[in-house]
Amino acid sequence: MDAKSVGQTIAERRHGLGITQAELAETLGVTNKAVSRWECGAGLPDTALLEPLAKTLGIDVRMLVYENFRPPATSEEPAREDKPKVRWTAARIALVIIVAIGLLYLAMLLAWEVVKPRG
Repeated sequence: MDAKSVGQTIAERRHGLGITQAELAETLGVTNKAVSRWECGAGLPDTALLEPLAKTLGIDVRMLVYENFRPPATSEEPAREDKPKVRWTAARIALVIIVAIGLLYLAMLLAWEVVKPRG
């Protein structure tokens, strides 16, 4: 947990939400000077404040603590991406089966013409 990166994350999220240091401080029950110290990288929030701070900023605690952490994709996002791939794969399999059946049918017709008694 690097104080500079935590402070940068706090400042970026706070600015993005359009709230002041004083408003954030009031929400968390600390002074605006404490928020300023965090954002400057001169100190870190108390561990008891990490969860309420992250919730107020609308982020995961891990995003606040770990510099390069990005939350995993939600279960809906991969499902949307996977479904077309699954459908495409199923369509390919169906096409291969249909072509194989057609080729077998043609082979049987040709074999029947060769074996068929002439009369």
